[in-house]
Amino acid sequence: MINRSQILSEYKVLNRIAKGNGVVLFGSTTAVNFHLNELMQDYGFTRNVYNRSIAELTIEDSESYIKSCINELSPEVILLNLGETELVNDKYTVEEIIEQYRWLLYQIHISSPKTRIALISVNAQTAKTSEFNKQLRLLAKEYGCQYADAPSNMYDSDFDICFFHAIKSFLYDRSMTLADALHYCAI
Repeated sequence: MINRSQILSEYKVLNRIAKGNGVVLFGSTTAVNFHLNELMQDYGFTRNVYNRSIAELTIEDSESYIKSCINELSPEVILLNLGETELVNDKYTVEEIIEQYRWLLYQIHISSPKTRIALISVNAQTAKTSEFNKQLRLLAKEYGCQYADAPSNMYDSDFDICFFHAIKSFLYDRSMTLADALHYCAI
Protein backbone atom coordinates (compact mmCIF):
# COMPACT_ATOMS: atom_id res chain seq x y z
CA MET A 1 0.00 0.00 0.00
CA ILE A 2 1.26 3.46 -0.92
CA ASN A 3 1.70 5.79 2.04
CA ARG A 4 0.72 9.07 0.39
CA SER A 5 1.08 11.14 3.54
CA GLN A 6 4.73 10.05 3.80
CA ILE A 7 5.31 10.89 0.14
CA LEU A 8 3.69 14.29 0.62
CA SER A 9 5.89 14.93 3.68
CA GLU A 10 8.99 14.04 1.65
CA TYR A 11 7.95 16.40 -1.14
CA LYS A 12 7.35 19.21 1.35
CA VAL A 13 10.86 18.73 2.77
CA LEU A 14 12.32 18.78 -0.74
CA ASN A 15 10.27 21.89 -1.58
CA ARG A 16 12.00 23.82 1.21
CA ILE A 17 15.23 23.79 -0.80
CA ALA A 18 13.69 23.66 -4.29
CA LYS A 19 13.95 26.69 -6.55
CA GLY A 20 10.64 28.10 -7.74
CA ASN A 21 9.47 29.25 -11.16
CA GLY A 22 10.52 26.03 -12.86
CA VAL A 23 8.64 23.05 -14.22
CA VAL A 24 6.73 20.45 -12.22
CA LEU A 25 5.81 17.04 -13.60
CA PHE A 26 2.75 15.82 -11.72
CA GLY A 27 1.13 12.53 -12.53
CA SER A 28 0.40 9.00 -11.57
CA THR A 29 2.31 5.71 -11.85
CA THR A 30 3.90 6.25 -15.26
CA ALA A 31 5.22 9.66 -14.22
CA VAL A 32 6.54 8.32 -10.89
CA ASN A 33 8.61 5.70 -12.69
CA PHE A 34 9.90 8.14 -15.32
CA HIS A 35 13.67 8.75 -15.14
CA LEU A 36 13.29 12.52 -15.49
CA ASN A 37 16.42 13.72 -13.70
CA GLU A 38 18.74 11.32 -15.50
CA LEU A 39 17.34 12.28 -18.91
CA MET A 40 17.53 15.99 -18.06
CA GLN A 41 21.20 15.50 -17.25
CA ASP A 42 21.86 13.30 -20.28
CA TYR A 43 20.34 15.86 -22.66
CA GLY A 44 22.05 18.82 -21.02
CA PHE A 45 19.00 20.61 -19.60
CA THR A 46 19.71 23.00 -16.76
CA ARG A 47 16.20 24.20 -15.91
CA ASN A 48 14.76 23.49 -12.47
CA VAL A 49 12.38 20.59 -13.02
CA TYR A 50 10.74 18.61 -10.23
CA ASN A 51 8.83 15.36 -10.41
CA ARG A 52 6.07 15.44 -7.77
CA SER A 53 4.16 12.43 -9.04
CA ILE A 54 2.45 9.85 -6.85
CA ALA A 55 1.77 6.24 -7.84
CA GLU A 56 -1.87 5.34 -8.44
CA LEU A 57 -2.97 8.94 -7.96
CA THR A 58 -6.45 9.82 -9.19
CA ILE A 59 -7.49 13.15 -10.64
CA GLU A 60 -9.96 13.59 -7.82
CA ASP A 61 -7.24 13.12 -5.17
CA SER A 62 -4.71 15.28 -6.98
CA GLU A 63 -6.31 18.62 -6.14
CA SER A 64 -5.25 18.48 -2.49
CA TYR A 65 -1.68 17.53 -3.46
CA ILE A 66 -1.42 20.43 -5.86
CA LYS A 67 -2.59 22.88 -3.20
CA SER A 68 -0.31 21.54 -0.48
CA CYS A 69 2.77 20.56 -2.45
CA ILE A 70 2.99 22.04 -5.93
CA ASN A 71 1.65 25.57 -5.54
CA GLU A 72 4.43 26.40 -3.07
CA LEU A 73 6.93 25.85 -5.90
CA SER A 74 5.26 28.63 -7.94
CA PRO A 75 5.90 26.69 -11.14
CA GLU A 76 5.99 28.42 -14.47
CA VAL A 77 4.82 25.16 -16.08
CA ILE A 78 2.91 22.18 -14.72
CA LEU A 79 2.99 18.99 -16.79
CA LEU A 80 -0.05 16.87 -15.88
CA ASN A 81 -0.02 13.14 -16.62
CA LEU A 82 -3.25 12.03 -14.95
CA GLY A 83 -6.14 9.74 -15.80
CA GLU A 84 -4.14 6.53 -15.98
CA THR A 85 -5.41 5.24 -12.62
CA GLU A 86 -9.04 5.88 -13.52
CA LEU A 87 -8.66 4.09 -16.86
CA VAL A 88 -6.95 1.07 -15.32
CA ASN A 89 -9.50 0.81 -12.49
CA ASP A 90 -12.35 1.15 -15.03
CA LYS A 91 -14.67 2.83 -12.50
CA TYR A 92 -15.54 5.85 -14.64
CA THR A 93 -16.50 6.60 -18.22
CA VAL A 94 -14.16 8.73 -20.31
CA GLU A 95 -16.63 11.61 -20.00
CA GLU A 96 -16.59 11.38 -16.20
CA ILE A 97 -12.79 11.35 -16.11
CA ILE A 98 -12.66 14.38 -18.41
CA GLU A 99 -15.12 16.21 -16.13
CA GLN A 100 -12.85 15.50 -13.16
CA TYR A 101 -9.92 16.84 -15.20
CA ARG A 102 -11.95 19.91 -16.16
CA TRP A 103 -12.57 20.70 -12.48
CA LEU A 104 -8.88 20.20 -11.65
CA LEU A 105 -7.83 22.58 -14.43
CA TYR A 106 -10.28 25.16 -13.15
CA GLN A 107 -8.79 24.86 -9.66
CA ILE A 108 -5.24 25.22 -10.99
CA HIS A 109 -6.18 28.25 -13.09
CA ILE A 110 -7.79 29.88 -10.03
CA SER A 111 -4.83 29.26 -7.71
CA SER A 112 -2.03 29.81 -10.28
CA PRO A 113 -3.39 31.94 -13.14
CA LYS A 114 0.05 32.62 -14.68
CA THR A 115 1.15 28.99 -14.70
CA ARG A 116 1.23 27.32 -18.10
CA ILE A 117 -0.30 23.87 -18.09
CA ALA A 118 0.47 21.00 -20.43
CA LEU A 119 -1.67 17.86 -20.48
CA ILE A 120 0.25 14.71 -21.33
CA SER A 121 -1.52 11.75 -22.91
CA VAL A 122 -1.64 8.55 -20.88
CA ASN A 123 -0.14 5.17 -21.61
CA ALA A 124 -2.59 2.63 -20.18
CA GLN A 125 -3.50 -0.74 -21.61
CA THR A 126 -7.26 -0.27 -21.73
CA ALA A 127 -9.90 -0.07 -24.40
CA LYS A 128 -10.69 3.51 -23.32
CA THR A 129 -7.17 4.93 -23.58
CA SER A 130 -7.36 6.10 -27.18
CA GLU A 131 -10.70 7.85 -26.66
CA PHE A 132 -9.46 9.40 -23.41
CA ASN A 133 -6.34 10.82 -25.09
CA LYS A 134 -8.49 12.23 -27.90
CA GLN A 135 -10.78 13.92 -25.36
CA LEU A 136 -7.76 15.11 -23.37
CA ARG A 137 -6.41 16.86 -26.47
CA LEU A 138 -9.77 18.62 -26.91
CA LEU A 139 -9.82 19.56 -23.23
CA ALA A 140 -6.36 21.11 -23.54
CA LYS A 141 -7.56 23.23 -26.43
CA GLU A 142 -10.75 24.20 -24.56
CA TYR A 143 -8.83 25.35 -21.45
CA GLY A 144 -5.94 27.03 -23.22
CA CYS A 145 -3.49 24.34 -22.16
CA GLN A 146 -0.82 22.75 -24.26
CA TYR A 147 -0.89 19.07 -25.13
CA ALA A 148 1.93 16.55 -25.30
CA ASP A 149 1.29 13.33 -27.18
CA ALA A 150 3.38 10.82 -25.24
CA PRO A 151 3.82 7.29 -26.57
CA SER A 152 0.91 4.97 -25.97
CA ASN A 153 0.84 1.19 -25.90
CA MET A 154 4.59 1.23 -25.48
CA TYR A 155 6.05 -0.72 -22.60
CA ASP A 156 9.62 -1.41 -23.57
CA SER A 157 12.92 0.12 -22.58
CA ASP A 158 12.55 2.97 -25.09
CA PHE A 159 9.43 4.36 -23.41
CA ASP A 160 11.27 6.83 -21.14
CA ILE A 161 13.21 8.30 -24.05
CA CYS A 162 10.08 8.65 -26.20
CA PHE A 163 8.16 10.15 -23.25
CA PHE A 164 11.01 12.60 -22.67
CA HIS A 165 10.97 13.68 -26.32
CA ALA A 166 7.23 14.33 -26.01
CA ILE A 167 7.70 16.74 -23.10
CA LYS A 168 11.13 18.24 -23.72
CA SER A 169 9.82 21.42 -25.36
CA PHE A 170 8.26 22.36 -21.99
CA LEU A 171 11.58 21.97 -20.18
CA TYR A 172 13.25 24.97 -21.81
CA ASP A 173 12.74 28.34 -20.24
CA ARG A 174 11.39 31.23 -22.25
CA SER A 175 14.88 32.66 -22.73
CA MET A 176 15.97 29.97 -25.17
CA THR A 177 18.94 31.08 -27.23
CA LEU A 178 19.46 30.23 -30.87
CA ALA A 179 22.06 27.64 -29.80
CA ASP A 180 19.48 26.11 -27.44
CA ALA A 181 16.92 25.97 -30.26
CA LEU A 182 19.39 24.26 -32.60
CA HIS A 183 20.35 21.81 -29.84
CA TYR A 184 16.66 21.13 -29.15
CA CYS A 185 16.05 20.29 -32.81
CA ALA A 186 19.07 18.00 -32.89
CA ILE A 187 18.17 15.82 -29.88
